[in-house]
Amino acid sequence: MNLASLQLLFCFPLTWASQSPCPSPIIVWALGNCTIIAADEVNDIHSWGIRLGVEDHGDLCLSPSTVVNHTFLTTDDICGPDQLDVQGVPMTLRQCRSRRGGSVPPNLLSVVSVDGLDPNNPGWTKLGNSIESAAQATLRWLGQSVTMTVGLITRGQQSTTSHLGLASGAVLLETLKSLGLIGRRSWGLNVGSQSVLHPRSGSLVLGGYDVASVASSGFSEFTVSNPDAMNDRNCPLQVTVSEMSLNARSADRQGGNRTTYMSSAIIERAGGMKFCIEPYDNLFRMPENMVNDVEEFFKAVTGYGGDAVDPSVYKDNLLNLEPGLVYPASAGSFEGTMRLTLEDKLTVDIPFYELLRPLRGLDENGSLVLHPEYNELQVFREEAPGDAPVLGKAFLSQVLLVANGAHVTLSC
Repeated sequence: MNLASLQLLFCFPLTWASQSPCPSPIIVWALGNCTIIAADEVNDIHSWGIRLGVEDHGDLCLSPSTVVNHTFLTTDDICGPDQLDVQGVPMTLRQCRSRRGGSVPPNLLSVVSVDGLDPNNPGWTKLGNSIESAAQATLRWLGQSVTMTVGLITRGQQSTTSHLGLASGAVLLETLKSLGLIGRRSWGLNVGSQSVLHPRSGSLVLGGYDVASVASSGFSEFTVSNPDAMNDRNCPLQVTVSEMSLNARSADRQGGNRTTYMSSAIIERAGGMKFCIEPYDNLFRMPENMVNDVEEFFKAVTGYGGDAVDPSVYKDNLLNLEPGLVYPASAGSFEGTMRLTLEDKLTVDIPFYELLRPLRGLDENGSLVLHPEYNELQVFREEAPGDAPVLGKAFLSQVLLVANGAHVTLSC
């Protein structure tokens, strides 16, 4: 996939410094599979995100989030005995450690007041979370460091790894700019691809973006919603999907050579629906009726007559971090693609290898494994939390997300 053909532009209501004629300093962090080898070579962590050092403790894996202004770090409490159950599916301690991307002992951090964190992070509190603890923490990378106030995650099942806050008032960007480590409060995000057929590492550029990944044809401009709430979820980056369709080839199940081309409109042009763009989420998250439409299309293409597989069925083999629509591999061939048109301006195609993947999760030792007996459609199996549809990493695998000056852009 060429990341330099299409753009999506958002405008934040912010005041930015004018572009200096001299090159501004930037920071580039690798983004992708995040493996931390433990000293005992037993409690290794297999996660995804950006690997950063915390204090003198060691490393954590952090996932970028555009809905929180503060960074939130997981603490050891998050894998306590009372936190090893995910909606009735038990976790081993090693599974929990990998799911969380590691954790930091809270006693190593300088605890500070949580005053101001709640109103500054509605993306955290709107989903029923509470900010119980905060600290001054030093993040380290390649001989550099930044110290800032962070929230501490001590319990709950609504997050996986630590959150790297990139919302419009991001404390990280403010602090880095004040230290002169970046020249602008801007960033560029390429999440890469977690597909099995065509995996690709990504990157996060702070203070700029990967210019080579942006086409010379210009940007398609969209306005960020203000206020930035979407139903019961905070969402600064909202876009209206004016059309969404699934398309696939269906082989002749009678043994002939005829191939049927099938298509299903999930969102009609006359309707349209607002979605939140959030890289912390892996999957497409949709209203219940749209999830049902996706399931029905899969069944029509494959001829499969059963229901999606519940996570409890394969829980003894792996822990699914964010369960999508899982089906037996024997259900039939599905080379479906998804096409999204955003506000009649920009069309993004999700290829078959991003839309349907072999089921992946954590085995009892916390290692990432594939389960060959199941495939997973990258659509969250339940109705979107907070009644807020989401375009997650499965969508962002095809675009570059850039906050550049006064703009936030997506570039395919």
